[in-house]
Amino acid sequence: MIAAQVIGRDASNRYNSVILNKGGSDGIQKDMGVITPSGVVGRVVKTTGATTVVLLVTDPNNAIAGLIQRTRDEGIVEGTPQGRAKLKYIPMLSAVKEGDHVVTSGLVGGFPRGIAIGTITGIEREEGALFQTADLSPDVDVNHVEEVLIIQAPQGQSSETVQKPGGGK
Repeated sequence: MIAAQVIGRDASNRYNSVILNKGGSDGIQKDMGVITPSGVVGRVVKTTGATTVVLLVTDPNNAIAGLIQRTRDEGIVEGTPQGRAKLKYIPMLSAVKEGDHVVTSGLVGGFPRGIAIGTITGIEREEGALFQTADLSPDVDVNHVEEVLIIQAPQGQSSETVQKPGGGK
């Protein structure tokens, strides 16, 4: 992991994002996960040599694979225009309830399994729908984050092409 400090926030109110004081020259790449000890903050969407833009978990343009701890049902965590989050695509037969905790599923993206995302505060079930949607209260107050950890790929697992023995690709 790489530790970084928040040095700015999106002033345009177009995106819920923060700017970090570390960038590409520090080994940070797009789609890496960003956390605090409390849980998920967001993911890297852009880097320069010295800075990184992180799209927060509360941004409607962000999607993170989530898992309900108690029921083991999976869904997608997306931000809302109100600065909260929702867990979408929960199976209709799921026994999800208010107070259930949601963590990263580890199946997609820059997060390993089991990092806290938030707590379910309400559930929407529509007649005839294929899925349920749950309101989510993020575990991290993203509006007051000052320091974060950026998750790097484990040693030996990079996105570069692996060379075959004998020098070929």
